[in-house]
Amino acid sequence: MKFDLKVTPIFRRLQNYTNDTNIRYIGLRGGSSSGKSIAILQWLVLYCFENPNKTVNIITESMVKAKRGLIPDTQRIVLKELYQHIQFNKSESYFTFPNKTIMRFISAEDPMKVVGLRSDILYADEVDGVDGEVMNQLAIRTREKILMSWNPRAKWDWYEEMEQKKDYIEDVSNYLDNPFLEQSIIDDLLYKASKSLLFKQIYVDGDWGSLDGLIFEEDRNWFIIDQLPEIFDKEYFTLDFGFRHMTGIVKARIIKNDIYIQEFLYKNDMVTPVLAKEIWSINPHNIPIICDSEDQQQIATLKRIHGINAKPMKKLDVTASIDNALSRNIFITRDSTNLIKEMRNYHYSKKKVDKKNRPQPEKVLDDLVDPLRYAIDWNFRPKSKRKGKAGMI
Repeated sequence: MKFDLKVTPIFRRLQNYTNDTNIRYIGLRGGSSSGKSIAILQWLVLYCFENPNKTVNIITESMVKAKRGLIPDTQRIVLKELYQHIQFNKSESYFTFPNKTIMRFISAEDPMKVVGLRSDILYADEVDGVDGEVMNQLAIRTREKILMSWNPRAKWDWYEEMEQKKDYIEDVSNYLDNPFLEQSIIDDLLYKASKSLLFKQIYVDGDWGSLDGLIFEEDRNWFIIDQLPEIFDKEYFTLDFGFRHMTGIVKARIIKNDIYIQEFLYKNDMVTPVLAKEIWSINPHNIPIICDSEDQQQIATLKRIHGINAKPMKKLDVTASIDNALSRNIFITRDSTNLIKEMRNYHYSKKKVDKKNRPQPEKVLDDLVDPLRYAIDWNFRPKSKRKGKAGMI
C-alpha cells in the first residue's frame, strides 16, 4: 500500500524520537498551527498500517473535541484516499485497519471508563487537560510509546514529574515548522501576537506562558455542562460582529439568576449576506439576537433586508461587564470548544489600564467571550446602568 504524506520537520523529528529505544515518553509542546497534532496522527496511521494486531489509544479532554478535530483530521488530512481501506465504528469512535490494528478515540471525561484500557501506543492530545492519575493509569498499561501534545499556556500539576523522567524528551515547535500553513492563518497569528505578549509567547513562539491574570476561573466562576436545559425562563442569541476577527454567536438560556451558554458560530470573513444565512440556519424560529450597537448599519441590514430579529445593545464598559459576569454562575456546554478555550485564556493585560487605572483584558481570544458578556449584560444589567428595558438603547 502506497503512502503519500506531506510531512513537516516535526514529523521527521518524531520519527527519530520513536526509533530511539531509550525514549518512551515524547512531548510535543508548540504554538498554534505548528502542525504537531497532524504530525502525530500521521505517525500513528503509519504505525497502524505497518504493525498488525496492535491497539492505539488516543485520549482527549472530551469526545466533542475528538469528533470535531482529531477524527475528521485523521480521515480527511492524514488518510485521505486510504480511508476506503479502513473500517470506522462511528458509535464507538474507533478505526479498524486491514491488519486488525485498532485506533481508538477515548475521552478523559469519565476516568472509570478509560483507566483500565491497554495500549501499544498512547497519545494524549492537549495533555494539560487530562487528569494526571488518568494518564498514569493509562501509561502503566501502555507497552510501547506514549505521545503527548499541548499549547504551553501554563505548566500543569504533574508536568514537573514528567520532565524529570530519564526516558522523556520534549520537542518545541511553532508555526515556522509548518511549511503548509496558509498565509491568512500566519497573518492572523502575527496580528494577535502584536496585541498580546502572552499570546505571542504561547501561541506563536511555543514558549511557556503564565496565566496569573486569568479572569474567569473554571469550576468557580464557570462550569462545563453536557447540554442546555430544556426548561428555562428566557432565551436569546448574542452576536459579536467580526471580519478579520471571528464573528461569534452564542445562545443564552436564563434560569433565575444563572445563565447557560452554547456556542453556535465562530467564523471569519463573514460579509452580511453570508452572516444572515448562517443566522437563519441556527435560528430558524427567529428568536431575538442581541448585537453590539456600535454597528448600527449592519444591524439595520440584518433587520430590514434579511428579516432577522436583531436588537441593538449599548455595551457596558469592559470592567463593569466583567464584574457583572463574575457575579453570576455561568454554565457552558461541552461542545462549545472555542468558547471554552477562550475562557481558559481570557486574562488581564500586565500593562493596559483604563482612565481609572483599572486593569483591562487583552483583546485576543475574546471573539466568543464578548458575546457571552453581552448575554449576561442584556438580562442582568446592573440597576445603576439600566435605562428603560434591560439592555436596550
